[in-house]
Amino acid sequence: MALTFKINLFSFIVVIGSLHITIFDSRLATIGELDILANGAEETVILCPQASGREYYVRLYGTPNIRYTAAVTDKLAEVSLNTPVSFQASKKTTLFSFEPTFSVTQKQLDITVSSQSDAVAYLKVSHICKQAKNTKCLDYSGSYLRLTFNKKGRITLSRASRPSLRSSGFTYIGIALEDQSYENLTKSVKLTLTSSFNYNYSGPLLFLICVSLFGGILVSLWAWFCFRDSYILPQDLFNGDGDQQRTPLTHTDILKAMIKVFFGTWVEPRPKTFSYTTCIVGFALMIGAFQFVFGAWDGMIESGDRDRCYYNDFCYRVSNYDIPFNLMISNLVYMIHGLILACFVWVMEAMLFANCHNRARHHRSRPSLPRGQDKLPKHCIECPCIDAHLTKMSVPSLPANEEANILLDAKACKRKYTFSIGYSLAWALVFEGCFSTVYHFCPKQLTFQFDLAFMFVISGLIVISLYNGISIKECTVHGKVQLPVHSNNFFLFFIVPLYIFNYFGSLYASDEIGSGVTMFIICVVAYYLILIAWAVCHRDPDVKAKCVLLIIVVILVVILVPLKFGFRKDFPSIFLFGCIITALLAIIGKVIVQSLGSSDCSCDFSRCTVRKVAFIFLKGLYVLVTIVITVTAGWVFEKKATTDKAKSPSESRDLNHDCVLLGFFDYHDLWHILSSFAVLMGAHYVLHISK
Repeated sequence: MALTFKINLFSFIVVIGSLHITIFDSRLATIGELDILANGAEETVILCPQASGREYYVRLYGTPNIRYTAAVTDKLAEVSLNTPVSFQASKKTTLFSFEPTFSVTQKQLDITVSSQSDAVAYLKVSHICKQAKNTKCLDYSGSYLRLTFNKKGRITLSRASRPSLRSSGFTYIGIALEDQSYENLTKSVKLTLTSSFNYNYSGPLLFLICVSLFGGILVSLWAWFCFRDSYILPQDLFNGDGDQQRTPLTHTDILKAMIKVFFGTWVEPRPKTFSYTTCIVGFALMIGAFQFVFGAWDGMIESGDRDRCYYNDFCYRVSNYDIPFNLMISNLVYMIHGLILACFVWVMEAMLFANCHNRARHHRSRPSLPRGQDKLPKHCIECPCIDAHLTKMSVPSLPANEEANILLDAKACKRKYTFSIGYSLAWALVFEGCFSTVYHFCPKQLTFQFDLAFMFVISGLIVISLYNGISIKECTVHGKVQLPVHSNNFFLFFIVPLYIFNYFGSLYASDEIGSGVTMFIICVVAYYLILIAWAVCHRDPDVKAKCVLLIIVVILVVILVPLKFGFRKDFPSIFLFGCIITALLAIIGKVIVQSLGSSDCSCDFSRCTVRKVAFIFLKGLYVLVTIVITVTAGWVFEKKATTDKAKSPSESRDLNHDCVLLGFFDYHDLWHILSSFAVLMGAHYVLHISK
């Protein structure tokens, strides 16, 4: 309905004229107002349509003796699918209507706005016209979605959104500038409606599972072929010429050994180490993390404010809930690779146990004890709590059974070697997938701490694995030995402080705290100084080793971190970058040390054969591929970011990017896939050089 008013008001006094029109609905509630200057441009007020049968009431007053022309209409501009509409947005809301058909509701509907201006504007979508018109209001009615944008923004309506996409009635779209904008500022905006995802998950899921599973098995078999000798055939188990003829293992031997390892190591009543502690920390932290992130997501859904979570709205694929399903399930690759790593470590441990069993069966004779050493009772191998016998300094004897003695000898031989950190790396990779999934439920600065939780653990486990090694060191006559770092010490003194500092760093980065920052920074610096001092004191007593370590620390703290982050206050990213660089430097240092002390055929070409050269080539190619994948993953993460939680929501939205793979995965999903492969391949290599 369109109304045109032409009004003459007469008076003996002529002043600068103006006319004010107020429009009421049938309940006498104000639904529109319009002020017109006599010498101004023609103006129009857009009203939300009334229900059928309702009437409009108009009240007007203004300066006499002046003619006014005004138009009042409730016919909204309609937009069509795939037909861009350009207009000038201002502080007054510009309204559009769209009537979805049944075919449109079978897919997600993308409502996209784009502009060349940096002025901040609102985009609001609702089935209720008044809600769409009042862009600045958040009333928690669940009847609208709203976001802010600078140069681009998108709201996706789907079967899971609130409001949902439906084929009956209109969908109203409102765009307006923020109040902070200049009074007369306008913004050129282009509005486009498109149909996108058709809720077909089979193809992307099949692709993700196949790439993760078969790709993970392939690289693990590659690592197994190149590095398995470090686990299943330790050289110090076999001495003498006769021992070089090792009995080949059959599949039956390996399967039996796997069963014995499972029931004799995983579930036996014996103190547990890294793998169990990792699981305890992961499950305990997961409960609180999920509660916190779910509360943030639920607040976003209830308020309809899409600025509360930093999504890539240009590649937003839902399932039965209004969540970024694509971004969350891409973390499945971490979980699959973690399970693959655990299985391969299990097989390695089983093959070592089988070799120990064969050695115990074929070499029953024991050499004479070295001078100054006593014989160890066999009960020490079986007893889950040997401390209970220390008051009497004696243990009960075991029955003389040949098979039982052979099994005890095999267990005793195997217990010199530990696979706990290998399993811990596997579980940490699984939990990284779980925590990344929780974080992407509602990504923002405060929830980023959960995404980092097991990145810290993985980096720390790499350093600890290189320090402890896979074999337990023997004490000398005087009791001197390089003591390993135990799991409880690692988590209590390394990981827990990182979690605490990371939490306060997240508060600081998100401007949730303003006071106490100086004390927080002092504590962080003090912690790192104590950590550096501890590392120097517990390394090899050689002065050269200490000097090398100090140089590495100086490079890390003084050069690399400031070069990367400058004086930014993004402490979580600084902590993560520091942990990753520390792990990489530890790997490089270990490789250099082993290379200087090894007698490989690279140093003596007369002993080289074609088989050895091919084997070395495969190992070198494995390392090269690992480096290439790691660098590529880092490049995708840094240069192809689709959001930036350190910026405002409207600024972060300018980084949003369309899906790049199968119309389902974006660049951040590719980061998940590539980084998971990098960690899996790196974990195999770290376990290989942790001798």
